[in-house]
Amino acid sequence: MRKTLVATTLAAAGIGLAACGGTTVNSDDVTATPSASTTTSASASTTETETETASETATESSGSVAAAPADDPAAGEGAASEVENTPDAAPMRPEQDEAYLEALRQGGVNVEGNEEQLIGTARTVCGGSTITRDAVAGQLIEQQATQLEINDLTKLIDSAARDNLC
Repeated sequence: MRKTLVATTLAAAGIGLAACGGTTVNSDDVTATPSASTTTSASASTTETETETASETATESSGSVAAAPADDPAAGEGAASEVENTPDAAPMRPEQDEAYLEALRQGGVNVEGNEEQLIGTARTVCGGSTITRDAVAGQLIEQQATQLEINDLTKLIDSAARDNLC
């Protein structure tokens, strides 16, 4: 039983490693080759007229870059390269949203990690609802994201939302 388990585990690991492969493409290794559809269309012709037309088309397109078929997922892609820079993970927000968050920061709230929730809460305040505002204010106090009392925090959320988003 133990030998079977070890053999199965090794086989699964081998298949997993084989599937991951280590093939990479460097831009120096890439060479231009005719697409499969050009070769297939030229060789599939059976009559002399069709053969002449296909070879004329192939000759005309050999001087320029051959168009890739529409169903080719790699059409228009160049060689792979390593990513050196990544964009900032912070989402781009409208000025009004940033102004609202800044008003909360100035009022003594640490908004870090709760930005989207706070913006959503402000939108419900603008719509006339206070249920979400009260729940989020309680969360912020429990998360120790502010030293404000619940009444002061709800007033701050209200005024910041109305001044910047409503």
